[in-house]
Amino acid sequence: MKENSFWGRVTECFETGVAECFLPLGQKSGLPLIKIYEGVSDIVGHNYRLRIRRGIGHGGGFLVTLSNEEIDHRDPMKIVNEIGLGRVARYNGAAPEVASISTRDNSLTAYRKAAKVAEEYVLPYLLGIKSDYEQIFGREGTS
Repeated sequence: MKENSFWGRVTECFETGVAECFLPLGQKSGLPLIKIYEGVSDIVGHNYRLRIRRGIGHGGGFLVTLSNEEIDHRDPMKIVNEIGLGRVARYNGAAPEVASISTRDNSLTAYRKAAKVAEEYVLPYLLGIKSDYEQIFGREGTS
């Protein structure tokens, strides 16, 4: 039975968005999509991971990040050195309207756009094609 509460709907939107938008990205690239924890899934590549995390703040939403860190299996929610998807896209030359992803509305349209941006700008890191992560991480600005 589906939960009708606000957070139940946020959870359902997250699970649908990950399954319909990010699972195909992992499959297409030959990389596994792993459910780390309720509301957290990773696509794990060569020395990098793309994390899709359900929002917990006002409005729910979701967050997509790139990290070069391994998971601490004692605390799978702990991951450091994360860079937001928009920041990675901007660093790699994406136009502002491409890098701007409204993830607060939690819509399937937002998941589709985020997956498309991730495919273009993050997938090269996961596949081992790009390795300038440290330069992105070191740049000033926010994710």
